[in-house]
Amino acid sequence: MDNSLKLTQPGDAPLSAPPLPGFSNPVCIGKGGNAEVYRYQQHSPRRAVAIKFIRTKLPKTNLQQASIFGVEADMMAQLSDHPSVVNLHGSGVAPDGRPYLIMEYCQRSFGDIVKQQALPVAQVLDTGVKIAAALQSAHDIGILHRDIKPSNLLEGATGAPLLTDFGIADLLRADGDSGAAITMSVPWAAPEVIQKRTTGTVQSEVWSLGATLYTLVTGKQPFPRPTDRTMPRNKRLQKQQRLIIAAKYLRIELEGDCEALNRVLERSMRKNPAERYANMREFAVALQQAQLAYGLQPTAFDPIRANNQKFKKAPSQLADPRMQISGFQSRQAQAEAVQQLEEQHTGDRWQQREEAHGETCSGDTAEGGSHAWRTVLISGAVTAAVLIAGFLIARWGGLL
Repeated sequence: MDNSLKLTQPGDAPLSAPPLPGFSNPVCIGKGGNAEVYRYQQHSPRRAVAIKFIRTKLPKTNLQQASIFGVEADMMAQLSDHPSVVNLHGSGVAPDGRPYLIMEYCQRSFGDIVKQQALPVAQVLDTGVKIAAALQSAHDIGILHRDIKPSNLLEGATGAPLLTDFGIADLLRADGDSGAAITMSVPWAAPEVIQKRTTGTVQSEVWSLGATLYTLVTGKQPFPRPTDRTMPRNKRLQKQQRLIIAAKYLRIELEGDCEALNRVLERSMRKNPAERYANMREFAVALQQAQLAYGLQPTAFDPIRANNQKFKKAPSQLADPRMQISGFQSRQAQAEAVQQLEEQHTGDRWQQREEAHGETCSGDTAEGGSHAWRTVLISGAVTAAVLIAGFLIARWGGLL
């Protein structure tokens, strides 16, 4: 069942927005099976904010659920430090017992945008790297999003993509169990989630991000869907699920070369989870390589680390920092950086240098010697320039 939020028209009357101190003028902008979202006017600082109310109430006697909500809000606050995650301004519990999150307000989602027109390949690749970094940040502290889709990518004030709706309600089940229920939006859900073999994994999120990017660049869902509107909705969903499980990847056909794009998305959406990218970092590197193939500047991949030790994973579970790309000075430097990402050991590169020069040296020695010579040359050049400039100034001033 799709319990995701459905956007309503901004003019719709509020359903049951509770009064909150410091906020006024609530307007319902979204509602779903697990939550409702309202736009409020915050008094100080004065701005529009989005406040998401979880339908599950927190009884005053249920300290376990209150603690779960508090921990999740803390983790969300850490994630909101990432530039591709919607900012979290605060959290609390309303007088009627419903927990809420105060978030950055965005006027529209990428789902709204793509209904009008598909996005350019360059923008889709850039969006993919940025959202992969946000998801890697979540995975590194043990959070799965579980509902990645175009409508959960919001357009920020600068037009940048912002990930939202991490499914906090899944941790607040009525029986007090902190295990997650199966939450999905069928068109972008991985086959193993549709078949209820898992509630979600890193690999299922790789699929969902790939399916989302497919929709952004084509303007349509990645797999066929039933067109018979006379069929009851639940029957259509069941049929669509069967189509997704059985369907093969449909290659994207656009003007120009789509080979690099198809190669990346096809792997992200393979039926066997083990054949997909192992994590969001690997997915991002593949997207960056596609950017290079199209002559584009690779987007920086910048996941964050949790500041609080209790949220951190074991070192062996953290992503390999060698897979990062950040900052390029030239096209040649870009190609070299991507090539380095594919090498398994830095020692291999030093061995190749030793064979080329016929001598043995350590990385520190080679880098240090080169740096020292550069320093001497630069210093000499600067000194000469200063002396020449002083001479010319004095000459023109009539002092010589």
